[in-house]
Amino acid sequence: MALQDLTLKGRVAQNNYQAIGVDDVEYYARLNRRGELVTPALVQSFVSDGRVFHASNPAKQTADAVGSTSYSDTQPAWILDVPTNTSVLLLEFQAKQGGTVAGDLTTYLLTVDTIVRYSSGGTTAPTIYNMLAKTTQVRASLCTVYKHGATPLVAAATSTQETISGGEHVADVDALAGGHIFYSTLGSVSPWLIGPASLGIYAYAGTTGPSYFWSLKWAEMPSTSVV
Repeated sequence: MALQDLTLKGRVAQNNYQAIGVDDVEYYARLNRRGELVTPALVQSFVSDGRVFHASNPAKQTADAVGSTSYSDTQPAWILDVPTNTSVLLLEFQAKQGGTVAGDLTTYLLTVDTIVRYSSGGTTAPTIYNMLAKTTQVRASLCTVYKHGATPLVAAATSTQETISGGEHVADVDALAGGHIFYSTLGSVSPWLIGPASLGIYAYAGTTGPSYFWSLKWAEMPSTSVV
C-alpha cells in the first residue's frame, strides 16, 4: 500500500524540552520558533544518550611513552578491545608529541580487526569515562583500552586486520614541532566494530619510541542496535 499522507506534528520548544523519556510513546517533534524541525548532530546525540566514551593519558600531566622503535604486528601502541554483543564507532583519536622526542621519522597506523587482540603486558589500563559528565556515570563502557609502556604491550596475531588511516611525520627534533596524529569520523568514514573486534593503533620511530598526550573517543551500543 502506497503512503498517501504523512502528518508531522511539532511543538515549539526552543527554551526548554518536553518531559519525555519513555520508549514506545508518541511525542511531538521539537520545533524552533520558525517552525523548523530541530535535529541534533548524530555524534552529539550519542553523547546525550550516554553512549560516548573517552580514554586518555592516565597521568594527564605526563606524555605517555607508548611508541616503539620498529613495526611489529603484535606490538601496537594502543588497543581498544570490543567484546561480543557490543559494537563501537570510532569517533576521534588524537595524539600530540610530548616528553622525550623520538628524533626520527614517526609512523602511525590505525587498524581494525575482527577479533579482540589483547594478549599480555602493557601498563595500567586507562580509566574509561562516559562523556555524559555526571558525578556518577550513567553507563559504564563494556570495552577495554590497553597501552604500551615500560611493560611491552603484546597483541594476538592479526586475523583480518585492515588499515583505516596512516601516515608519517617529520623528525620530531623538538617536542613543540613534532608530529601530531589526528583522526575524526567528521572528516572521514569510520567503520562499525561489531564485537568481537578491536582497534589497534601503532606509533613507532627508528631511534626512540615516541611519547604522546593522547585522547581516544568512541560511541558504543549493543550490536542488536546496529545490525
